[in-house]
Amino acid sequence: MSSAFPIESPNEGDQDQLGVQVRFWAGAKSAAGRSELMVAPGSAREILAQLRAELGEPFHKIAVGSSLLLDGVVLHDLEHQLSPGSTLEVLPPFAGG
Repeated sequence: MSSAFPIESPNEGDQDQLGVQVRFWAGAKSAAGRSELMVAPGSAREILAQLRAELGEPFHKIAVGSSLLLDGVVLHDLEHQLSPGSTLEVLPPFAGG
């Protein structure tokens, strides 16, 4: 079943035309099985739902406890619309001090 927000490799064409770059760090990277993906623009909530559908529950469990950065700034509002060319980073809590 095809999804409304297709995920593509970041090397397939121009980033601005493809949409939003999603970068994964630490445990999110491990659960996703890659370091980044390109997704269609939408709200942060829609993008996280798409990632859950595409990457599965192990990724989702990490993502819900993670901090989200939009273009380097902490994102608190999941209804915020992400524009083409934006970068969303998923940073799970890190151990240590």
